Amino acid sequence: MNSIKYSQYLKETSKDYRYIDFNRLNPREKGERKAIKYSLKNLVTILKPYLQVRFSDQLRVVVPIAVYLFFFQIVLFKQMVAGSWTITLGLFGVVLGLMFFMEGLKVGLMPFGENIGYLLPIKAGKVLVFTIAFVLGVGATLAEPAIGVLKEAGKIVDPVRNPLLFSMLNRYS
Repeated sequence: MNSIKYSQYLKETSKDYRYIDFNRLNPREKGERKAIKYSLKNLVTILKPYLQVRFSDQLRVVVPIAVYLFFFQIVLFKQMVAGSWTITLGLFGVVLGLMFFMEGLKVGLMPFGENIGYLLPIKAGKVLVFTIAFVLGVGATLAEPAIGVLKEAGKIVDPVRNPLLFSMLNRYS
């Protein structure tokens, strides 16, 4: 099986891909390079493919959910969506926020976690690794925002009609 570099794959398959030669951007003068001065057009040319892929990834996630909710309101409630421009602007903000959040995870948090995951078994014994994994699992469970939402939902459950659900959401949450 032949292998190719991922960057070469992206270059060949990307939409609107343009190759920018570094030497054209920053020619040598007397054997040294000056600081690069970018025009707005150069900046857009460099950032567009990078941001376009990330934006479209999040758009593919958010749009089906929004269409489903829109369809649900139109068909089931038989009402038009009130404040549709505000909702559209909010969805655009959600897409941008998710785009930056996911990029932050990929660039900042994931390499950090991968380094720890690689080095921890080398430096520590099994007992310490399992202890740390247990503590992280409990911490992630308690930090999950859905737990707080479930606790709030548990307050409105009638203990006479649903005793098991009430005890799960209140006593044993």
